Amino acid sequence: MTGSLNILVVEDNEVNQLMTRGALEYLGHRVTIAPDGVAAVELAHDENFDVVLMDLMMPGITGYEASRTILSRARERGGPLPKIWAHTAEISDEDITKCRESGINRWLSKPIDPDEFAGLCDEGPLLQNELFSRVKNVDALRKVAQLYGEGYPQRLKELREAVAERHSEAALRVTHTLKGNLLNFSAPVGARLAQELEALLGSGSWEQAAAVLPEFETACREVEQALSELIAEPLEPPRETTRLRSEGTETLVLVADADDANRAVCATALQNEGYRVVEAHDGQEVLEILESEPVAVVLMGVVMDRLGGFEACRQVKANPRTQMIPVLLVTALEEPSARIDGMDAGADDFINKPIDPREVSLRVRNAARGKSLYDQLQTSFEELQRLEQLRDGLTHMLVHDLRTPLTAIKGYATLLSSSFSAGMSEQQQKFATKIVSQSNRLVDMVSEILDVSKLESDEMPLDIGAVNLSSLCRELSDEWAGIPDKQLVLEAVPGIVIQADGELLSRVLSNLLSNAFKYTPPDKPVTVRLLKSQGEVEIQVLDQGPGVPDEFKQKIFEKFGQVSGSEHKRAQSSGLGLAFCQLVVEKHGGSIGVRDGLDGGSVFWFKLPVYQPV
Repeated sequence: MTGSLNILVVEDNEVNQLMTRGALEYLGHRVTIAPDGVAAVELAHDENFDVVLMDLMMPGITGYEASRTILSRARERGGPLPKIWAHTAEISDEDITKCRESGINRWLSKPIDPDEFAGLCDEGPLLQNELFSRVKNVDALRKVAQLYGEGYPQRLKELREAVAERHSEAALRVTHTLKGNLLNFSAPVGARLAQELEALLGSGSWEQAAAVLPEFETACREVEQALSELIAEPLEPPRETTRLRSEGTETLVLVADADDANRAVCATALQNEGYRVVEAHDGQEVLEILESEPVAVVLMGVVMDRLGGFEACRQVKANPRTQMIPVLLVTALEEPSARIDGMDAGADDFINKPIDPREVSLRVRNAARGKSLYDQLQTSFEELQRLEQLRDGLTHMLVHDLRTPLTAIKGYATLLSSSFSAGMSEQQQKFATKIVSQSNRLVDMVSEILDVSKLESDEMPLDIGAVNLSSLCRELSDEWAGIPDKQLVLEAVPGIVIQADGELLSRVLSNLLSNAFKYTPPDKPVTVRLLKSQGEVEIQVLDQGPGVPDEFKQKIFEKFGQVSGSEHKRAQSSGLGLAFCQLVVEKHGGSIGVRDGLDGGSVFWFKLPVYQPV
């Protein structure tokens, strides 16, 4: 509102009447005074006022009642609806709610401040200048105006029907869509009315919403007229600005919005920056496009038919094929809860209406870069997986083929050392014995490689049964105790029984004992401890060797992982024994590791869950 206004001041206090009249007349406005609500209703019935400044608490009828009556009579006459603003010393949240329910949409504090009043009157132009700079393309601007002109009458019809039927979901959906239009067109009056209407619909104030609806419809029509006038004028394209992206024109962005005009504004902003754009009308169409198109980024509205933005985002993020595609929600929702809902749905970022092309370009560029980096990592990961499978396949084939010649070598060497030893010299007998020993070692290595491969590919099922760990530890200790220069101390809690694969656990403990004796001097013992705590058992093997450096404590459990460096030189091994142990323990739902001993050496341990005996 600009220029001189016809204002009705409803005030029962004479001093306030004089102060308000003086301030408004100083601003160049025409002022009429009503001493109470009844007089205000009569004056507003006889004359059209641009603004009614309404005191809320007055004798007779309150300002709320007077406002409802004034608006009701204005609608019956079919004339323009006056803007009713509360004029009060202070206003509470409860008062604001009552104001909205009564059709009062602004409020001023007493005493009147001319600058505050002028600010309320100065809504700005119907369409601010940002629209053309936002679209940046004359033809696209004409298309946006055409789409809005074709679509808004049907939207308003749907809104009227939804309000009449008190269908809150439909009414809010249409209002939100139109608000997005008005924000993108930089139409502050219409956008403010849309926000006001949303608040009334959200609180279930149907009568007040119906009262605001005619003014909102008028604002939408005026915007359409202003758009028509804007595109009818010769438009000079804005000065070119440097594009924000340098990745080329291959990035495909999916823009989804229920409204054609809103979608066109967003799509045009992206196309001006060199992006390829594909459009969708609702969330369901978004899901369908993602199944067939190499989309890098999704820009999606929140309020859409068939499937809304929140639910569509949730489904995109739940699908393994699309979950890494960035989803940017474009919304006019002001409530913090809306962003929380979006984050809960998995949204990667948010863009508020009205659309700022630089913001859109920056956010889309950053999102596309993140997606590109992920795609590169995924490709590298898949290639590494392929190479690892190829390596494992070749290894499995080679070691499998080695078994036959190794078995033959071992057999002939055993035959030589046993049946033909009488005809051999002492040195030849030593050679034959060495061949048998090393053949056995090679056979064990081949078996380890095959067993590790089977465990990794889940081709070695567990033979679960009751296993008495106390007895198992005792049996293995007795075996090692009979070997010269091997000292073993057993500290075991008796009677510990779990459900496990006894043969595999025996091999795990044998591997750990063999490893411990390799690095423990002959005059020092290896200790085995069997402990039990709530829900699990732990077996510890303590050696008195050089220990394991911290940087190798994880590596030694990897396939072919060994400690390197002359200061940590250890006996030769295949590097598969501990990898086998880890796979078996983890297959049982347990864990394994190594730590430094209190008096030097290492403590290799593994823990297993306790199951009830069968």
